[in-house]
Amino acid sequence: MRRCKRSWLIALLLFVLGASGQAREDGAVDGPMEVVYVERLIPQDRTRQFGYEPYRSVQATMYGIVYDHCLMTGVQNHTAPGQRFASITIPLDGSYERFQATLGRDDREHLMGPAYCAFEVYGDGVKLFASDPISSSISPVIVDNAAYRKRKTTQDIDVPVRGVRSLRLVTRYVTEFSQEARFVHRALGCVWANARLIRPKSRSGYDWDSVALRAAIRLTGGLRAKSDGSPVTYRVAITPLRVDPVAARSGFMPASTETELRAAILRQVCAIRHKDGTQYAPLSEEEQKAVTVALPAESPLRRKTEVITAIARGANADCLIFGAVDQRDTAWALTLRLIDVGTGKTLREVTEPLLPGVP
Repeated sequence: MRRCKRSWLIALLLFVLGASGQAREDGAVDGPMEVVYVERLIPQDRTRQFGYEPYRSVQATMYGIVYDHCLMTGVQNHTAPGQRFASITIPLDGSYERFQATLGRDDREHLMGPAYCAFEVYGDGVKLFASDPISSSISPVIVDNAAYRKRKTTQDIDVPVRGVRSLRLVTRYVTEFSQEARFVHRALGCVWANARLIRPKSRSGYDWDSVALRAAIRLTGGLRAKSDGSPVTYRVAITPLRVDPVAARSGFMPASTETELRAAILRQVCAIRHKDGTQYAPLSEEEQKAVTVALPAESPLRRKTEVITAIARGANADCLIFGAVDQRDTAWALTLRLIDVGTGKTLREVTEPLLPGVP
């Protein structure tokens, strides 16, 4: 009886510990996560596609199971450039932790192109994952190397992408072995099902990355390539945001949230790459830290001259972002100003509405 009671207590303890969160190898516990489907990122003008067949957002059926949020493409065995693969490059902001998807072949689309294809994931130009060659059991394909590792079922993947700013998804025609079947010169219906990016949710419960992205796109439009068309990389710094005391006291914008918003702004600005090649790079951690310490949050806009001088001398920044959170009419608003460090001129100023303020 005593042994049964002890076993029951141990089982209860394990259940409670298991319910508290999923422990990682580093001993930390994962918090709430945000899921962003890749198909929602495709329409942006910074997404680039190349290859035989463009990626398109569809609902796919693989082995009788229906999948939403799918990216589908196709490739063919042809020596012409770009025919044996299809790729899509998606700019990210470095905030995502993992990329997940289910790889396979669409039951209907693959009938006109059943050849084996392979899926590859690249982050900032580095190969992060390569799948097995995948076909479908519905349309048998004869290969000359039966021992070569391949599959006719779906493959689930979970790829770490922490800090990645450029995600490239590649689908290619498999040439490692010869293939025989009707229409085997093509591999169609190649599916990245439920392709999604995972990142931690905002601690404050507010989607600061979306706010920062909208502001960053408008803000950085003031910088362009050189007159001869050659691209430029601008080094950018950001000062602590000037926060209305009411916003701080109300709990809407405490110090931790100000830090979170400021990091999101810098992250989104540095994720932008204009069509002319102009892009933005953050200062090193030590340089940005020196800027943050040397330039306190109180009324930085009135100290513009000395701020720019300090930045230019201490951090070699090309431009500087001033920010403030205050009330506009009856709502909170984020105001950002982009300053050219060399000339001291304001290149652009934008205002992005936030939550309703205090009357």
